Amino acid sequence: MARNNPRSEMAQAQDLLLVLTDAKGVITYASSSFCHLAGYSEAQLLGQPIARLRHAEMPGGPFKDLWETLGRGQSWMGMLKNRRADGEAFWVDAYISPILDNGQVLEYQAIYRRPTADVIARASEVYRVRAQGKQPAALRKPNPALAERLSLSACLAFLPLITLALAQAPLIGGLTLLLSGALCWALLRWQSRAFRELVDSSQRLVQHPIKQLIYTGRVDEVGQLQLAMRLLEVKLSAMVARIHDSSSQVAEHASQATSLIGTSNDAPRNSNTPWPAFPPPWRNSPRPSRK
Repeated sequence: MARNNPRSEMAQAQDLLLVLTDAKGVITYASSSFCHLAGYSEAQLLGQPIARLRHAEMPGGPFKDLWETLGRGQSWMGMLKNRRADGEAFWVDAYISPILDNGQVLEYQAIYRRPTADVIARASEVYRVRAQGKQPAALRKPNPALAERLSLSACLAFLPLITLALAQAPLIGGLTLLLSGALCWALLRWQSRAFRELVDSSQRLVQHPIKQLIYTGRVDEVGQLQLAMRLLEVKLSAMVARIHDSSSQVAEHASQATSLIGTSNDAPRNSNTPWPAFPPPWRNSPRPSRK
């Protein structure tokens, strides 16, 4: 592909790991940064199916989720384990979007980022467990809401005082314990209503326990918020990349138009044909009569 491609300029300017495919998943463009990461030349990748890069240890579940999401016309975010030209594995944090025109897929745009070591470690473990048909251990454990966890923490903090009260007066101490626990739970749940509403709003953006565990290492409400914020950040980066791509194409077309206009203006001066000699207007006009 020509080096003056505006998409190439976009990738070089922002060091993007960018891949474009047609509607069938055949690579039509790969940025130089991605080619370097994958160990292929651009010519080796063009015309090849994107599935060629899939590592043998990559489970099929994420790809099923990927194509189902793209089939709904939505963007997909997730971790992918790919294979370099030399056979070595490399991980990418992918954000893949369908580019639509009147409901028809024109192409797919994949923007990759290099994940951190802890995200790679969690993804490797989760994908290994999922390939065995099992659920990660963190998702099998009970996950109480924030109000319940705070109530339990408060009870543990007052455990010495509760123990003393039970030793001195078991009946009164027990009733006090039950009443205090219920009151603490109710107050904390009331105070955390706004937080719960925020979590519910984030779940309307994205709700995926596996991805939440991989990206954040958490399975609670805080991890849910972190996952939603990560998705918004990636969406913004993709939007900026597309705007930069469009502006680069507009700039290139404007440059070509300016060049054509300049060439058109300079053409008569650079040609060997002399400027036509028009006679002065008074030569063809009738001479005034002498009286």
